[in-house]
Amino acid sequence: MQRLSKCLCTTVMTSIDSRLPANFQTPLGRCEYFQVKEYELNHGYKKRLMFFAGCPPEYGCTVLIR
Repeated sequence: MQRLSKCLCTTVMTSIDSRLPANFQTPLGRCEYFQVKEYELNHGYKKRLMFFAGCPPEYGCTVLIR
């Protein structure tokens, strides 16, 4: 999550309460394009991948979540 937050120029939120209007302290991250793709693998197993595009290239990263 730290790598992804760096890539999107934001911070990791520990609670959605920090996004409420009264506490609007945490900056929102941004990317030009976000997509979730689902791939079907062997034996009907499906893999879902998330793609974030349009982030500043100097902050690029790969994140693997298991």
